Amino acid sequence: EEEVDQFQSGIFPGVADTLGCHVLKGPGGVVGLALAVWAPNAAAVSVVGDWNGWDGRASPMRRICRSAGGGFTGLWELFLPFGPSLGDVPLGSHYGYQIRTPHGDSSVRIDPFAQEFEVPPHDLTSAPHTCSSKVSTCDDAFRENPYAWGDEKWMRERDRLGRCGLITQQPMSIYEAHLPSWR
Repeated sequence: EEEVDQFQSGIFPGVADTLGCHVLKGPGGVVGLALAVWAPNAAAVSVVGDWNGWDGRASPMRRICRSAGGGFTGLWELFLPFGPSLGDVPLGSHYGYQIRTPHGDSSVRIDPFAQEFEVPPHDLTSAPHTCSSKVSTCDDAFRENPYAWGDEKWMRERDRLGRCGLITQQPMSIYEAHLPSWR
């Protein structure tokens, strides 16, 4: 409930690790994909992809409702189990969300929180409905051996400047890089 409130207020810090498609170990040790998307006006949402023939009937998502009052949060979720090991998960495969409107129309949309996307021009034989998202091989949030950051000194200094109210007076550089462009 608290995470939903934070998300709906626009202050949920873990949104990128919650929404989208993430590899994780589920109940009983099975490895699969945890998928979540925000589609508040959808009548139904399904996950479609290479593994289910882009069939919207194969993997319908569950609406997330509040426990108190039961109101719909706008969030949809699904865990797709694939097997006992990471090798069973279709890493690099294409997927999307099939959104059905209250009027009965449907279309396939990319995952707004995907970590990888199909490189244009897309191959319509592999993703017949749209340019698609890809199951990421780079999802560090759920790896057994995540990347070890070496920025402890900087993080301590940033916290100190924030407590003093000086962080907003510091120079700042913003870099954005599209890593596939560096191939």
